[in-house]
Amino acid sequence: MKNIKISIFTGLFLLVSCGGGGGGTPTELTWTSFEEFTLNENTSGSWQVPASSNKSFDINYSISGGSDSSAFSLIGSRLNLSGLKNYESPDDSNADGVYEVTLLASTQGAMASKSVYVRLLDINDAPTFDTETVADVDENQTAIVTLAASDEDSNTTLTYALVDSSSSKDDALLIIDSSTGVVSFSTAPNFEAPGDIGSDNTYTFDATVSDGTVTTTGTFTFSVVNVNEAPSISTGSAQSYTENSGATISISASDVDAGSSLTYSVSGTDSALFSISTSGILSFTTAPDFESPTDSGGNNVYNVTVGVTDGSLSSSVSLVVTIVNDASDDIVGIKLPENIQLVETQEGT
Repeated sequence: MKNIKISIFTGLFLLVSCGGGGGGTPTELTWTSFEEFTLNENTSGSWQVPASSNKSFDINYSISGGSDSSAFSLIGSRLNLSGLKNYESPDDSNADGVYEVTLLASTQGAMASKSVYVRLLDINDAPTFDTETVADVDENQTAIVTLAASDEDSNTTLTYALVDSSSSKDDALLIIDSSTGVVSFSTAPNFEAPGDIGSDNTYTFDATVSDGTVTTTGTFTFSVVNVNEAPSISTGSAQSYTENSGATISISASDVDAGSSLTYSVSGTDSALFSISTSGILSFTTAPDFESPTDSGGNNVYNVTVGVTDGSLSSSVSLVVTIVNDASDDIVGIKLPENIQLVETQEGT
């Protein structure tokens, strides 16, 4: 019968000897009992952890325990930490950023264990843009968006900037607050007269956010959309009208919004004496007589307000229409007193 003698050398190796009365060389398995590795956060971790033996037998490796054993795998003597670990949010068992595992090596009856710690190291993380898209912007306003960004590293100050695209994008039309990330137009855009590179009301720009060491760049695109704008009247307020002329006053109005239909109206002190056509032609309903004014003040100055609307928004102009005397109806060029009127008669009556 063979006798087996086992001798244990604390923490370093295990000896196994076999003999039948003669002294054979025992199998020695040598492995340091503890080893610590460091790993930069957000990087993969892999280390060789070989044991050694005085014999040429194969050595088998396995994970035998440890509070974070599920985070590791072994391929031969190569130890791997699964996934990318975040220093700011460690997922080890006690959340201290140190991953612990116990390994076992064995060969021909000799065994040794090893405790391994992997300690995460903090590195400067790049800031990231939290803003992913920019909503469409109404024309005629300067506000666009407040870019939001964050940095996993504590106590960092973020700074924003626009990237100079050398006129290949629309950054030249914009400004940004370096502290808050507020992006604005330097001049409010006009949908009817777009100023972007493609002249299609689609604006694109690049912006950066930096923590002072690491910089991240983001590309953003948005559209300027049309809003209904009030029609405008360019006709002046002061108007003159010569009696007996049969003249009219043309109200000049326009609307920058394509396809708008304009409607005119009259109101005001002397509005009952006027009418206006669908095309904006203002007329007296009865031709005024300089010698017999019918305006509210009796002074040949008629006050009327002309309004124009696109169905939603409107504008108006207050007209002051002054009647000019027609000297041709005065006797021998002399103005008749107001209480004398010419009466046409036929000869022989």
